[in-house]
Amino acid sequence: RLRLVSIVRVVGVVAASVPAATFLANLIPWWRSAHPLPAIVGSVALFVALIAGAALLPPWGRTLMGPVAVVGGATMLVLAADVMTGSRLQQSSLMGLQPVVGGRFYGMGNVTFSIFATASLMLAIALAHCANRRWGRGAALAAVLVIGLATVVIDGSPAWGADGGGPPAYLPGLAFFVLALLGIRMTVRRAAVIAAVTAGLFLLVGFLDSLRPAQDQSHLGRFFDTIGSGGALDIIIRKAQQNWGILISSPLTVLVPFGLFFVIFVLLRPTSWGSRSLHRSFERVPYLRPGLIAWLVVMTIGFFINDSGVAIPAVGATVAIPLLVAISSQSLRQEAEAADGD
Repeated sequence: RLRLVSIVRVVGVVAASVPAATFLANLIPWWRSAHPLPAIVGSVALFVALIAGAALLPPWGRTLMGPVAVVGGATMLVLAADVMTGSRLQQSSLMGLQPVVGGRFYGMGNVTFSIFATASLMLAIALAHCANRRWGRGAALAAVLVIGLATVVIDGSPAWGADGGGPPAYLPGLAFFVLALLGIRMTVRRAAVIAAVTAGLFLLVGFLDSLRPAQDQSHLGRFFDTIGSGGALDIIIRKAQQNWGILISSPLTVLVPFGLFFVIFVLLRPTSWGSRSLHRSFERVPYLRPGLIAWLVVMTIGFFINDSGVAIPAVGATVAIPLLVAISSQSLRQEAEAADGD
């Protein structure tokens, strides 16, 4: 049984490494191959092996949260470096920007944001856990704030991510995580304050971007300009219609919100059977549950406010769920090994 648990952990880490590997695969000119399909599969497999190998081999592989930190950190680093240098790895990648669709040619789209935000929160959970064990809650709080604010700046900066819907979704989740670290309960009043601050920051970034020359503005600045001209409501309605159209386009996409709400139910009710099955992991990593709830906040808000929001929780789960499986598997293994030692 221990061997089976170890295999499940490896599978989880490997699966969580796939999204980052799909971007890194563009470092290899697979499209020039006479057989592009095997070439792209081989390129992705190569980088999956490198990321997962680094996560599972010593010293990281011996710890409970080491693989989570490596996969989350590698994924975040790859996407951050890409958007800060022109988004070249995203062009025509398996999970990146598609010129045929023509929705975006630079920065972070919804899929990229979902992967980036999920990776940063999983990294924040892992580093907060390690920092708390060594230096206390203050160090854990500092780690979460640094990673979270870096995520918002990279994603929302007009010169880098230029993502209008990302920061308004990420900041409330980050605020919840910070309040949980401080032991402060979320209330309706605090949620309203967080929403107001988030909206204010969004408008401020849009205003600053609108001051640049028209040819240099991102869609953040152009959206701010439409507020004065009365076209902002039309944009909001169009995005809502697009999101609804994508949601009902397939029976599989219709299942996404049901799956999202089920996970919310499991995590928000500590007495539910699903939460009890994760109880060992929550006991060993106290910041895991609030971190996962923060992730759900980001995914839920992103689902509602973006034009292809249904992709956000679905794609984010491809990183979060395998890493959660890896954590639970290693927790069971460590518990069993401790029992055998006794």
